Amino acid sequence: MYHIPILLFSEGRLSHLTQTPLLGTMSITRLLLLLVLLAVTVDCGFRVRRRRRGGCGAVNGGWSNWGSWTTCQCSGQSGTQTRTRTCNSPSPSCGGAGCSGSTTETGRCDSQCCPVTHGAWQDIGGWMCSCEADGSGTWYQMRTCTNPPPSCGGRYCVGDHLKAGPPCNERCTVNAFPQS
Repeated sequence: MYHIPILLFSEGRLSHLTQTPLLGTMSITRLLLLLVLLAVTVDCGFRVRRRRRGGCGAVNGGWSNWGSWTTCQCSGQSGTQTRTRTCNSPSPSCGGAGCSGSTTETGRCDSQCCPVTHGAWQDIGGWMCSCEADGSGTWYQMRTCTNPPPSCGGRYCVGDHLKAGPPCNERCTVNAFPQS
């Protein structure tokens, strides 16, 4: 059998000592403190049980927008940069799932490390006459695509590696060079 404590007011204050079979004699202040602690304990237990059952409305996490790209980190003619995001739009709560995927993304930034350069011809060696069977010929000079060479996706030189000159005016001989 439980006794319900009776509170007495004397001069505007609670001043009665109460006695219950379970708790014995205690002041009203201690009884009120005990009731508050009991209420908090019951409330916390109820919240824990609701979370376990999913009753609190589980919220799955969502990704924020990607941040800005970092400065390009170059290594030779290739480069990389990164950007990040966080799982806070919304943050997972009440047992909801976190975000899947990576917090970091890496991208290429080669063009920032190596400006595009198109190739240009460089003459090398002297002129030589290419002879035909009839004794006629044409002056040619070798050239390479190295002034500058193409780089970072630049175009290779247009045309042939042999640069044609005027016809040979004298009797054609192999490896004859023009007189200048």
